[in-house]
Amino acid sequence: MTDRRTKLRMIISAIAVGFFLNLNACHKVDAEPRYTRAECLVMVKLHWLSDTTPTQKKTIIDSMQDKLLREGARLTQDGDFSLFSYSIFRDQPRVYIQYYDQCKRKTQMTEQLFVAVAPKIPGFPSYEVTKEVVNPEISNLCGPMWKDCSEEE
Repeated sequence: MTDRRTKLRMIISAIAVGFFLNLNACHKVDAEPRYTRAECLVMVKLHWLSDTTPTQKKTIIDSMQDKLLREGARLTQDGDFSLFSYSIFRDQPRVYIQYYDQCKRKTQMTEQLFVAVAPKIPGFPSYEVTKEVVNPEISNLCGPMWKDCSEEE
């Protein structure tokens, strides 16, 4: 039953993310793209405690998905923020955040997002917002808001 609820919650979250992201990006599509995907990607390293169980990690990651969506939407509505998408890999201690605009501020925006999300999740691990260049192939997202891809890709 819990596994079924988790799957249903993930499906609903994915639909909500897609809806939010489409609404969020629509007003930018007409503008000339200013950045490549690599310029807009940020990697966040999660530093799990050694005694964190796989079940605890799953619970935290599930909660993180919801909170990233909600906080990203709130921050985007409240001001100068351009979250487009995120990817959390359960088998890796990383989160990837992708923006569609203001990518020179990607590190600052990611720190702002995690400062808002982390305290709301019990057991949230310490984390590091990196300044590493991230290969855009980590994300299958492509579209007219980035210089290095188009809708046909």
